[in-house]
Amino acid sequence: MGPVNRLVFALFALSLAFIPASALDHSGALSSSETWLAADNPHVVTGNVTVQAGATLTLEPGVEVLFDNNRTLNIYGELDAVGTALQGISFAASSASSWGSVSFYGTGSGSLA
Repeated sequence: MGPVNRLVFALFALSLAFIPASALDHSGALSSSETWLAADNPHVVTGNVTVQAGATLTLEPGVEVLFDNNRTLNIYGELDAVGTALQGISFAASSASSWGSVSFYGTGSGSLA
């Protein structure tokens, strides 16, 4: 293998380290507390997600949440989504379709910033 081929191979191998991992899909009820990590981005809500009373969903700074068509995040427990000036938390549609909502019910509460 010549020097140019080695360089091309090395650059290709290095580039693989920067390809994001597969999306992490979420749906259903969360009955216990859970944290979504930025390292697992993007987080895709493929079915409605419900945070039940007594549970907390924590989104760490830098988390990207994508919603499939008309999917929702329903909070009966607690949502803790506090980003930083350098690492915000984003909510968006996963495609050209529209997403549903982030809604709070009953005694559900949240910290959003």
